[in-house]
Amino acid sequence: MAYFSIFPYVALMVEHDGSSRATDIGVYVGFFEALFLAAQALTSIFWGTMADRFGGKTILIFSLLGTAISSLIFGFTSSHWQMALCRCFMGTVSGGDVVIRAMIGKQCMTETDATCGFSLFSFAGNIGMVSGLIIGHALVNHVSQYSTILKTVSFLEKYPFCLPGITIGAMSVTCAIVITLFVDDAQQKVNGVVDDTPSTNSLLPTWAFLCQLIESRGVGNTPSSFVNISLLGSAFTAVATLALYTDISQGGLEFLGHETTLYMICQSAFAACWLFLIYPALYRHFGTQNIISSSPTLFPFLFLSFSIMNAFVRPGSEAGFFIFRVVLGVMTTMRPAVYMVVTAVYVGLQEKRLLVFYE
Repeated sequence: MAYFSIFPYVALMVEHDGSSRATDIGVYVGFFEALFLAAQALTSIFWGTMADRFGGKTILIFSLLGTAISSLIFGFTSSHWQMALCRCFMGTVSGGDVVIRAMIGKQCMTETDATCGFSLFSFAGNIGMVSGLIIGHALVNHVSQYSTILKTVSFLEKYPFCLPGITIGAMSVTCAIVITLFVDDAQQKVNGVVDDTPSTNSLLPTWAFLCQLIESRGVGNTPSSFVNISLLGSAFTAVATLALYTDISQGGLEFLGHETTLYMICQSAFAACWLFLIYPALYRHFGTQNIISSSPTLFPFLFLSFSIMNAFVRPGSEAGFFIFRVVLGVMTTMRPAVYMVVTAVYVGLQEKRLLVFYE
């Protein structure tokens, strides 16, 4: 939710700074998101080991509080370097994703459990994405109405992008409180008995098991495929954000704020269809590795789709708009398949983890 909440307005935020040319807005938007993802990638193993040592619940609470702080600060930033620093900090403290996957993995002792568990995890992520997009769009594009209601016209004129950050921060703190009161740490079970193997006493067992997992047969291809898919998926998200915002004359689609939000909401709805209707059938018939290995074939079409749509919408003809709608519909339907592939990677790693664990 926190990651996607800025998508409806981050380009406007860069433009509002006033020091950027229109053609440079996309560069800054992509740079900010690259900083977030790079910081998240560099700290993911650290948060995993910390979760093993201090408990997933503790690290999850810490991550939520860090997300609350970074979301709140981002809404009050006024320069490019402040935005970049804030997004980097948010990526650094966003270890909750890793911790939740680990907690799910500890509870999944069969391939069926893993498929259901990680499908629900991806679906919950899509719900968060939709919620974040709606919050970001609603609280920025109607800021004049809220300033009248809240009697804070001058404050919101000075910080027009603060409301989404305040809201996301408050929700993150609320989630941290709920987890503190009602969530217990997940523990590994072996044959129905809780396994208290003390990986908490040292970081060495965690790294030893990680190395053993990577060296086991067939696992090496899964992380490399995940890196490839994540790289392409993140690049496509950045390109999509830029293309939807950019003017048609400059190669984009010139979507309005509510149209961009609606597009991403539709993608989340189709993602649910892929995860709960299509993925189980593909998993039964083709298996995890075949799903993962065939997924990169989607991306050439996805990246070309924006250029194709711009080429047909630019002349302004009725036939061109019809083809534009067809391509947009196909792209909106096929893009969420990436979430299914990411789920397949999680399931594949879980299958190999169980094999190593029981050896």
